Amino acid sequence: TVISLFDSIDEHEIQGAQVARQRASSQIVRDYADRLAREHSGLLMQKQALADRIHMQPQQSPLTSRMEAANQEMLAALTKTSGLDFDRAYLDYQLALHYEALDIVEEAAITDPQLRQQLLGSRPDLLAHAAKARSLRQQLPITSALALSER
Repeated sequence: TVISLFDSIDEHEIQGAQVARQRASSQIVRDYADRLAREHSGLLMQKQALADRIHMQPQQSPLTSRMEAANQEMLAALTKTSGLDFDRAYLDYQLALHYEALDIVEEAAITDPQLRQQLLGSRPDLLAHAAKARSLRQQLPITSALALSER
């Protein structure tokens, strides 16, 4: 179901933020990760409360399974990077994940009006998260100081 899909997205955002808190070289990337962890934890709780209210149990779909596998691969790849390379890869991952979530919100055939309203209501947050990732990505240096010193 759509709830399962968005639960998975929120959980991966939280996991990614935990990795970023440990591996990011930039304070602005760590701050962004903190924001994502906080906000996606809240979204996850809101969706779970709504699912309980409307008696809808999340059921894993093939799309959710594929998305979870892809996100696990990306998280594994992120843990193999460090420094500025990590910062760039994490922000690129965030951009891709948020745009994918936006596509799902806009294309999902959601029949329950409360669920549809909640997911459409998350659109401004998703756009803000993507915009912030893009802005931070542009603020990062093009090359790391270490790479420059090795030349």
